[in-house]
Amino acid sequence: MKFIPLDVKNYLTWYSKTLRFCLTFLVFIPAIILSGCSEKSPSSSAQNRIWIKAEPVWISPAENRAVTFSLGIPKGIKMPEEAVLDLGPLNQEKIDLLENGERESSPTEIIYRFQVEIDGRRFRLNHLDLTLKWPDGTQASILLPILVGFQWGVVFNPGQRNLPEQIGNLDDLGVNYGRFWLDWSKIQATTFRLNPATLPSLESIAGNSNLIDEYADHLTWTEFDTFVQNLIQAGVSPLPLIADATTAPLAPGTQARIAPEDEGWTGSACILGTCVDYVGIGRDAYLAQAYLHAAALARRYRDRIGIWNLENELNWAYVHTGVAGWRVGNAWSDPEFCRRLLKTLADGIKAGNPSALATMNFNIHDPAYLQKIRDWSGPLDLIGLGAYPNYLFASPIMSSLLADAVLNTKGLTDKPVLVLETGYPSGPAAKGYSENLQVQYLSKSTRFTEENGGAGYFYFHLEDPPGTPGPNDLQAVEYYWGLTYPDGTTKPAYGEFKSLIQTEETK
Repeated sequence: MKFIPLDVKNYLTWYSKTLRFCLTFLVFIPAIILSGCSEKSPSSSAQNRIWIKAEPVWISPAENRAVTFSLGIPKGIKMPEEAVLDLGPLNQEKIDLLENGERESSPTEIIYRFQVEIDGRRFRLNHLDLTLKWPDGTQASILLPILVGFQWGVVFNPGQRNLPEQIGNLDDLGVNYGRFWLDWSKIQATTFRLNPATLPSLESIAGNSNLIDEYADHLTWTEFDTFVQNLIQAGVSPLPLIADATTAPLAPGTQARIAPEDEGWTGSACILGTCVDYVGIGRDAYLAQAYLHAAALARRYRDRIGIWNLENELNWAYVHTGVAGWRVGNAWSDPEFCRRLLKTLADGIKAGNPSALATMNFNIHDPAYLQKIRDWSGPLDLIGLGAYPNYLFASPIMSSLLADAVLNTKGLTDKPVLVLETGYPSGPAAKGYSENLQVQYLSKSTRFTEENGGAGYFYFHLEDPPGTPGPNDLQAVEYYWGLTYPDGTTKPAYGEFKSLIQTEETK
């Protein structure tokens, strides 16, 4: 065999090129392939399906209980590397639920459970915060509603007196919550895809995350974003009442609000001298608008709002229509439609934020209110009550009627019961009402609510509305519920309410 001299330099050059090619193929190409197949941090839409819940959701001011926190992460999305629950308001700790929780698996999701002892005798709070983090730096926050101790709130009207002054009053009183009517039409000026050819049925909307996002893009958020932020900065949690028919959006091309009546129907209704026109769009179309409204709100504010009040006294809507004149149309006298609307709104809240809690203020003056609580409250997390026992007469003070309602409702359900609105008017004096009687009602009704196991008490209203009732106005008391006069001057009941809250805090 003939020996061929080896050109060492050329050989090394060839060997180096070949080696680099092999390394590129064996290392970089598979890495590219794997990167294309690997999970990315979840989109905001996927993040919205992650939930956290507390069981029980309320710790009374007289008990020390173990609370189980459950974190649910749907399968098919990338797991976060951290899920930190801030227990700082309770014990200055932060717990990583992924690291410390017990892991369970179901066909659809992975659940982590962690238990904490909470002393309702020492603390009063209404939420905790969860922060999720993924390896690429993506973060998400979820507000976990949990009621510890007796909760205090005031109903107020953001569109009335100077808003910063009102928020200052809430801060000064020391309430946990500011409850208010969220004007549906200010966020959604007109209906969304009303044409039946483009608006899906209510059944097909359920679970359609993309449609919720599309609807949300149709809305005007700036004013409400700022309002919510200002409340939170003052240490007051927002509790909005949503989808009230009296604030419904306008039908396209009209100055009439939509109503759950047949297409072509028209009507009008008046509240305290202000009259509004309505036009029918059909019940199913109305329910679809309400569902999307609830879902979009709960999704946008999942890190800021934990409890949503769905509509207003739906069990009493037939009186709003036939007696008060606040609503118009036949749907509000149909209990089955009202039940469907309540469930539709609750479904929308859970679609937007599975961690949020839903409630409604059942008016206890409805002779069938207990039956409706039994039949309608399945989708609700908290049972709300509304009571105005002295609406028609000044005395005797009927705070015991509210106390009985709390007790009777608790006999029907193991869900927390909140008095979401009640009050006593300081006038008209000609009918025997006075500021002193208002103080007496406030003092007695708060005490009775807590003694009978209520989870919280919300007074209606922060201030009187402007205007003066006529001499024969059957709704004259509507001008006198406030803890302050229209200009913000406080009544004696304001100081009494503040004192009651401070006393509760020092127990």
